[in-house]
Amino acid sequence: MISCIIVNYNSKRYLEKCIPALLIHISGDKEVIIVDNSSGEDLSEIASIDPCVRVIYHDQNNGFGSGINRGAQEAQGEWLLFMNPDAQVLADPVPVLQSVDTSVGLVGLCLIKNDDTVQAYQLGATPTPWTMLSGSLKRQWPDPVPHTSSPEWIGGGAMAVRRELFQKLGGFDDRYFMYFEDIDLCMRVRQRGYNLLW
Repeated sequence: MISCIIVNYNSKRYLEKCIPALLIHISGDKEVIIVDNSSGEDLSEIASIDPCVRVIYHDQNNGFGSGINRGAQEAQGEWLLFMNPDAQVLADPVPVLQSVDTSVGLVGLCLIKNDDTVQAYQLGATPTPWTMLSGSLKRQWPDPVPHTSSPEWIGGGAMAVRRELFQKLGGFDDRYFMYFEDIDLCMRVRQRGYNLLW
């Protein structure tokens, strides 16, 4: 089983497209957990799309990582797939996740913009003061995109991590309200001796 966890904050209009696409394209047993970070939106209609979809209403907004951690507490899948609500699954990630060897702890999914170009900020080397100041963290990718088994970080907009590993790591560090919690998680995955795959 794969557990898809999506954090919502006033993103209902995106979820109305995201969830049906996810249900169509992800094969096999799955659960979809939407964590609403105290947005005030009623997501009951979206939850009624399929029995595998459920909503957890979080009573406060402590950021992306905290919302993901809340959803992960309820998840049952071998893999946890984290997605932004404005993303749509276009290809089934399950065959890739089933094929990776046990040395891989985290897998990144390629994010494509509406014009079919690849989003820039998806993976890279560990940030330094220079890369942050110079803007070189945001890398443009050629077409076709080269796949690599050795990035130092993968963006949290679309990533899958082994549930057992995520639990051992204590999930995201929720001291990061938003941004860089994904880089921190990837660093801790690598410190445990696991590889990242994108």
